[in-house]
Amino acid sequence: AIERGHHFKGLYHLLGGILNPMLGIGPEQLGLQKIVTRVQSQNIQHVLLALNSSMEGDATSAYLAEILSPYCEVERIGFGVPIGSHLEYLDSLTIGSALENRKKISKPNNHIQ
Repeated sequence: AIERGHHFKGLYHLLGGILNPMLGIGPEQLGLQKIVTRVQSQNIQHVLLALNSSMEGDATSAYLAEILSPYCEVERIGFGVPIGSHLEYLDSLTIGSALENRKKISKPNNHIQ
């Protein structure tokens, strides 16, 4: 999906899954030390996490942010209101995510008269 959008021009690192202790999938099973090694060896300054917005995706993102933050800046793609949707039809989790991931679109202009 990210490649189809043609907006991201960086490198990829595929995890091959997400953390799920109930299924026995931990950091070792996903080989998460490989991404730490890659960040260090290639002197990567910025990592953008693109994981699904789910309990497991959130947990995986939090874990990766914790282990990578000593070496680089870590961000996560934004989630929220899909383009073309109507606010009155969105569930409360989607609205909450959109509010958490808001971004500034303009700076205050003190010269308006």
